[in-house]
Amino acid sequence: MKLSIKIKSAILMVLGLVITCSAIYSLNYIEFYSSNSCPEISKIKFVCPETDQVQFLKGECMPKKQWYKKALFTCKSQLESQNRQSPSRNLIRRPFVENSSARNSNQNHSHNHSHNHSHTGHTQDQNQNINQENLDAMQEPQGLTNKDNFHMHGDHKNIKQTFLKGPFAENDRVHENQSQFNCSSQDALSFNQNNLISSLQNNTFECLSYLFNYNQDLEGLFTQNHLNLVLNHLDGLDLNNLDTRQLPGLLRFVRTSFYNEFFYNLNFSEQSKDQAHNIYLNILNRIPSNTIDPNLNLIINEITAGTLKSHSYLFVDKYSEILNNFNQNPNQWNIYERELAVYSILYTLDLSLGIYDSLDRQYYQDQNFINSIDLELIQTLQSIASNQQMAQGPQSYIVENAIWILGHMVVFSEIPESQQILQFLTNLISQYPRLSNIFLRLVITFDHYNNCQTSNVEERYCIDDFTQEVDRTFLPNEYSFDDGSLEIKTSLELEEIEVLYQAANEVQNQFNRITQTLMPLRNDTNSKLKVVIYGSRSDYESYHNFLTNLPTNNGGIYIEPDGTFYTYQRTPQESIYTLEELFRHEYAHFLVGRFLIEGLWGQEPIYANDQVTWFDEGFAEFLTGSTQTSVSVRQTLISRIREDGSGRLTLQEIFNSNYGTFKFYRYAAVFFNYLYENDISKLRNILELVKNSNVEEYNIYIDQLANDIELENSYQNYINQKIQDLRQLSNPRSLFIDYNFLDTNNIRFIQSNFNQTRLGYRGNCSISSFEILSRFSCKGVLTGVRRQNQDFSQAWREFNDNLNEIIAESQSLRLNNFNSILCRVSSIYFIDLQNGYYYPSADYNCTGPLGMIPYQQINPLQKINQDFQSTRIGHLAQCYENDQVENQILCNLYLSSQVFPSSHDNLDLENQIQSLLNTSSNQVYASNPNFYSDFQCSLIESSQSIINYGSNHKYMRQRASCFLNY
Repeated sequence: MKLSIKIKSAILMVLGLVITCSAIYSLNYIEFYSSNSCPEISKIKFVCPETDQVQFLKGECMPKKQWYKKALFTCKSQLESQNRQSPSRNLIRRPFVENSSARNSNQNHSHNHSHNHSHTGHTQDQNQNINQENLDAMQEPQGLTNKDNFHMHGDHKNIKQTFLKGPFAENDRVHENQSQFNCSSQDALSFNQNNLISSLQNNTFECLSYLFNYNQDLEGLFTQNHLNLVLNHLDGLDLNNLDTRQLPGLLRFVRTSFYNEFFYNLNFSEQSKDQAHNIYLNILNRIPSNTIDPNLNLIINEITAGTLKSHSYLFVDKYSEILNNFNQNPNQWNIYERELAVYSILYTLDLSLGIYDSLDRQYYQDQNFINSIDLELIQTLQSIASNQQMAQGPQSYIVENAIWILGHMVVFSEIPESQQILQFLTNLISQYPRLSNIFLRLVITFDHYNNCQTSNVEERYCIDDFTQEVDRTFLPNEYSFDDGSLEIKTSLELEEIEVLYQAANEVQNQFNRITQTLMPLRNDTNSKLKVVIYGSRSDYESYHNFLTNLPTNNGGIYIEPDGTFYTYQRTPQESIYTLEELFRHEYAHFLVGRFLIEGLWGQEPIYANDQVTWFDEGFAEFLTGSTQTSVSVRQTLISRIREDGSGRLTLQEIFNSNYGTFKFYRYAAVFFNYLYENDISKLRNILELVKNSNVEEYNIYIDQLANDIELENSYQNYINQKIQDLRQLSNPRSLFIDYNFLDTNNIRFIQSNFNQTRLGYRGNCSISSFEILSRFSCKGVLTGVRRQNQDFSQAWREFNDNLNEIIAESQSLRLNNFNSILCRVSSIYFIDLQNGYYYPSADYNCTGPLGMIPYQQINPLQKINQDFQSTRIGHLAQCYENDQVENQILCNLYLSSQVFPSSHDNLDLENQIQSLLNTSSNQVYASNPNFYSDFQCSLIESSQSIINYGSNHKYMRQRASCFLNY
């Protein structure tokens, strides 16, 4: 499930309604330009809805639609990087199903993944300047997202919050319907005027979910002629003798036509929208309001979710009937499809009351809908809001939703009963226990919609008045690891948290090995990770949103700009994934943002168009299988792939995945397992292209892999073999380390033993963290065998084996501190022997537990001098306090390359100087990563000089500068 948004949606699929705003997705103005060399469009001029500034894009020759989408993406990216205001609370709660395998996946896809971006709209004055085309675009479809937010990435400040919680599948293995249907957008290429009706009738909601993901395959499908054909067919059906099995595919087509119109400027006629909603109304009126038939309720959901806000006033009476019937009949409450239909209605009611931007400005509301609100609807919502039986069960989210909608109605003076509603809510809060989820929802409602004020002048309920009490009650424990680099706030006990800490170390160990990183990215700001773990899913749903204003329709959420990850303890009945697995997955996302990809998740070009979605989630799922010495194939993933049967994903499908389904996670993860075991060079190529954000070369390379038939066959055969070995596979599980029974906390004893290993005989060990769970760090340099080529794969395998040898040999010394030792390696570089041979070299770092060591005050200047002097390259470094910047130390060191023939390319000398600097800075950093969390080194370009050595040789000399903020 890297909201940026790195929400690095953790992975799990949760049902939710799309909230879309034309202020983001429609342009105020656009002009297209062609040229003699381009028969289509080569340049555009446009104005984003959030600004009056004219912008240009040029350089490519593309159709208008592709330029339009590119302009939309540009506007959204600019908005996301600029908008840092507090998000509004649009707090309708959605049916909760933590995993994609649960029953929600048979519903609906949307483009709105839980990596939610903020939705910024127009003020009332700005609205006066919106042209009619944009006003029409505001009437976007309301869709249910098909998401399993196992985790979410994001920017807390940019999350538009419309989310529901509710029906929970008893086991998330059930009904991952996408796995049961082998459908794709390529199927639509065969649809035409003659077979469109029959093709749609023979399909299901599940199979046609790909219609939400507009692409080139669908461009010829979504036309006015095709829409007219389907609408006219629906108009001609005899609804009194209707086989409802004919409806899903036809309704899905109509809904996705308007959905894609909003995002891709398809321009369907107003007449077709009116016709569609007359059809919707006729079908709904034929469906009994008390139906518990699953298929009929899915049809209700499809129609409700597909209703444009401009037409929702037509359905208010029917909505009231269904809600009232549901409220009075508890036998309907546990029918998932029925709850889903009710959820969709509640969402539509709230959305139709008005859309808010990130500054809490309500910029869209439909007056026809406001006028349609009657006493019957109000009384029905009040009856739900005061339903104590429902409030005490799993359907309490429906009670919360009703309260929220009633609070929304209070702001409208046009509604005669608005003050009566406020009085009702004021009386209601005394009926629910203090700090219960319903009580807190009422507090949020008063705070958001009426500035904390109840109907009683002296009675106010504000969120800020309760946050500390809620926090102390449900997150009472705070633990700090690695001298504050990892802070965990939770209701769980230390023993449970220590296991997660060890899991994080194992994941980082393998991440650093595979990516060859020791030091974080130069501009990364998340030197500390904060983790909040609620004691149960119920606590997470009840209190997380109240404390953070973040959604709860997920298994966890990572807010990258704040460096904070939120999740909860879960039971086997709630998820096939353990807390440890989710924690590992999220921690991997944190590492990618800190060590691999510059910038925030979703804001760099490499993230555009879902081109690295498969990488982002697959790599995290892969690293979830990290152990002390390798990355294992997880039994859970292979078991689920086996259940997919013939519905396996191909490499092409993996690379083209988006957040509309959870299915690709397991296939992408196992593809990384395949590369890790069989072709580390391809894995390295992918990592390098992603790290450098080289979008063009990345896409070329991925296309090559996607079309490599031999690779495809080898990957599928690898899966076959793992399925055969399923019983031998396992899932990650870290062991608890009892720090009270470690053999030593003496760092000199650790080093003397470490030096007894074959490869660690020159290693230098130090204390890397103090207090609770103190740790040691041993660093050194690995040198590979001489060879005639610079073969990275061979060198990596050699060094990977070297690290595992150090682990095995140190464990044989019978010092139990070494039982959980972890080792990693930095970038591999090759030293040219200038005789046709090379040998590889790389820095390594091994860490492990010490007995508790009280914190020792460190003299920063003394420490950095000692650490530089302990390296083979930086022993002549000169460090001093910076008089201009408080708590900063500056260091200078001079680096010299090997001696090369005078004719040798200077680029090799430059690369060697850079490698030397990397080696020195890596060794210093590895001695105490927590102390050096804000430590960087760089070469001074103006200091570079070539020095002649004799008559036929030369070497390079250059100064490097380092700084440490402490």
